[in-house]
Amino acid sequence: MTEPLLAIAGLNVRFATPDGEVPAVRDVNLAIEPGECVGIVGESGSGKTQAFLAVMGLLAANGRASGSVRFEGGELLGRDRASLDRIRGRRLAMVFQDPMTSLNPYLTVSRQMTEVLMVHQGLDERAARAEALRLLDRVGIPDAAQRFDHYPHAYSGGMHQRAMLAMALLCRPALLIADEPTTALDVTVQAQILALLAELRHETNAAIVLITHDLGVIAGLADRVGVMYAGALVELGPAAAVFANPRHPYTRALLGSTVRLDRAGGDLVAIDGQPPNPLRLPTGCAFHDRCPQTFARCSSEWPALRDVAPARAAACHLDSA
Repeated sequence: MTEPLLAIAGLNVRFATPDGEVPAVRDVNLAIEPGECVGIVGESGSGKTQAFLAVMGLLAANGRASGSVRFEGGELLGRDRASLDRIRGRRLAMVFQDPMTSLNPYLTVSRQMTEVLMVHQGLDERAARAEALRLLDRVGIPDAAQRFDHYPHAYSGGMHQRAMLAMALLCRPALLIADEPTTALDVTVQAQILALLAELRHETNAAIVLITHDLGVIAGLADRVGVMYAGALVELGPAAAVFANPRHPYTRALLGSTVRLDRAGGDLVAIDGQPPNPLRLPTGCAFHDRCPQTFARCSSEWPALRDVAPARAAACHLDSA
């Protein structure tokens, strides 16, 4: 059996703080195949972004990752920056959640884009400009040719987001990690961006990780969905199956608190309580004090993610009760 494009095994991410060590990601295992789109969902602070910043080798200085992250057969964790830089941007790319701080304010957008192509693809400046401009136009930058040589401050928030996506796509990476890629975009441009991502998969067989709070984006594009809570994966499976029949109470709660056209007239259900403080995680299941189906075992034993059906996994004691 061939190795997955990305194989995450036992990934843990911890941050050193004055109050103690914070476990941001706990024992995550996930394999992604070429051409596959995997959506990662969960509340703010669930560890979605930090898990994939660890994959990219871009954790903050006080962060530490352990476990294994293998990409195209090679281990990423522990690599030096020069080695990672030969992969990042060319084979592995990420669109960050805060586009307003992702572009260098001292360089024109054209300079930042053409430099990627000249370094990673060996194009001359003329060819690099032509390709970069083509992608800016494709992601929907208005009057792209006139804006190409502007500095980032002349771009709106939505234009920043689209420019960052264009930069990530320049080298046609094997894996694109998109963190909230449709944030700050109107619905028309959102549809355009999602269509572009679908075209990328079709044209290059690239795999995509979509980190988002928007379950509609996941439903429209993802093959599989992983649900994270308190730093851990609590459910994983085909997107259609997870949405139709969630196996974890937290997944059911997320879906119940989301507006859906197939539930017209139905009441939205809020999730009681707040996510736990990662410095003081409860014993047992981290969701048990918010869960309407909790029982004694939930407060004493942490449920491991395990198979509950073909291609389905959940971390819930209800499936083993």
